[in-house]
Amino acid sequence: MKAVLRADHVSKSFGPIEVLSDISLALQPGEVHAVIGENGAGKSTLMRILSGHLPPTKGGLFLDEEPVTFSGPVEAEHRGIVLVHQEILLAEDLTVAQNLFLGREVRRGGLMDDRAMRARTVTALDELGAHLSPDTEVRRLSIADRQLVQIARALLVPHRVVVFDEPTAVLTPVEAESLFAVIRRLKAQGAAVLYISHRLNEVKAIADRVTVLRDGRLVATRDIE
Repeated sequence: MKAVLRADHVSKSFGPIEVLSDISLALQPGEVHAVIGENGAGKSTLMRILSGHLPPTKGGLFLDEEPVTFSGPVEAEHRGIVLVHQEILLAEDLTVAQNLFLGREVRRGGLMDDRAMRARTVTALDELGAHLSPDTEVRRLSIADRQLVQIARALLVPHRVVVFDEPTAVLTPVEAESLFAVIRRLKAQGAAVLYISHRLNEVKAIADRVTVLRDGRLVATRDIE
């Protein structure tokens, strides 16, 4: 099967320090691919390269088996590659709905369509099991609820590849199960999911394949069995 997104012999250096060395990874449609490894293994650097936040020092990326260079994460998102950050990157003074549509506002007749954005916010959050008011300021939410808002924002745009960076770190078990249901639905819809986690029970539960990194190098890629 042709990969949606593929890293081909990718390396990344910061000055004289090489943090990724000769990594190849293929993300298939309709598959959950987990990446595991200790802190410092290179997981986050690889994730940032795949989602357009960092350029590789060596090697390259292929989208639908065509060479691709992203100018940044906005271009990667426009090409269908979205990243759910572990860090909370929301505007605390804005409402939940305003955060979901910040920079991508829905307009009707030249004016912002608040009713449509609020309705779509409720639907997006309900799918994650987060029954939050779209009018609540983000500053009033718990850290777990903020993470769910961030996930909902990422999934609002058309997506072919979804990268999750430790998404359950601040979620309760019930919230995590709602997220896993969303990931399974993404898989069923044909999206490629890259799942980065330290929690092996989660990896075993939802992943089809797993790649192990150590000290910036690829140890192995295996079917989850």
